[in-house]
This record gives sequence, C-alpha cells and structure tokens, in this order.
Amino acid sequence: MITLVCPSCGGQVECTDEGRESVRCPYCGSEIFFGASHTDAEFNNIRNANYQMEQDNLLDEKNRRSVKTWSVVRAVLIFLLAVQNYTGWLFIAIALKEENREAVKNGDFGFFILATLLIVGAFFLGLISPVILTLTRPNYNVVTKEEDKNAKVKAFIITLLINVLVWIASVTLAIISWKVFNIR
Repeated sequence: MITLVCPSCGGQVECTDEGRESVRCPYCGSEIFFGASHTDAEFNNIRNANYQMEQDNLLDEKNRRSVKTWSVVRAVLIFLLAVQNYTGWLFIAIALKEENREAVKNGDFGFFILATLLIVGAFFLGLISPVILTLTRPNYNVVTKEEDKNAKVKAFIITLLINVLVWIASVTLAIISWKVFNIR
C-alpha cells in the first residue's frame, strides 16, 4: 500500500493496487498520476509534498503581504489622527490670541470653525479607525504562520489604545507649542 498527498487539496490518498498508474482523491476528486513501480509512486509522493509546500509558502507570502498592507494603512490613519488633532488644538490657540479676539467679537469665527471641525474630525477618526481596522484585519499570525482567531480583537484593543495615546500626545504637543511659540 502506498500513501500519497493530493497536490490539489493536501489530503492523504491511499493506493492498494500496485498495477494502477493513477488514483482519484476521495476528498476533492483530483486524479493523481504515478508510475507502475513503487519507486515512481514514492517519487511522486515527494513531488506532491513539495508542491503542497510551495502552495503553503505562496499562501504564507500572500498572508504576509496582506498583514503588511493592513499595518501600513493603520500607520497612515494614526498619523492623520495625530496631525489633525494637533492642528485643531493649535488653531484654537491661534484663534484665542489677543489680536484675533477682536475678529471673533466682530463675528469672524473662521478659525474657531476650522479648529472645531478638525478636532471633531479627529475625535471621530479616533473612534471609527479601530472599527474599520478591526473589520479589515486579516486573521493571520505572521510569526506562527497560522490563522489567529483573536487577531481582530487584538487589533481593536491595540488600535484604540494607540489612538488614545496619540490623542494625549498631540494635545500635549499643542500645549507645549502654545507656550514655546507664545501663541496664547
């Protein structure tokens, strides 16, 4: 009896008839060809195993690329959140400057409106980005090369924590900028 690995689905296929030159996979229906001798069958078994390994490597590379792309998108969203939040708070400080208070008294709320839109936008980006990133996160662990059922939960928690830290850092940086550049 010879055991082969199906090149299509990876299933274990047993062949008991030594005179056969092919056998049909009971799992996917693919026909596996091999020579009449056991040596040919063993060679084909090795070739089928190599084929399966190549397919696994291709799948691993595809999964790695998708996780890398997802990580780049996350980094861009976090960067946008930081810039948007910092700019909004900076604009609030500029609007509160002594020379700009007269314009506000006359009904010119341009800086306040722009600053408010930036800050509210940053707030919603900070809340929505973890949800979007969680829904698009591939369920794949690059280290173990296996499916990770908790990848989406981890992505949500980590992204939310990073967003909170970015929010705190950008507000702190805006306050430091106010003081260093004497904006207020």
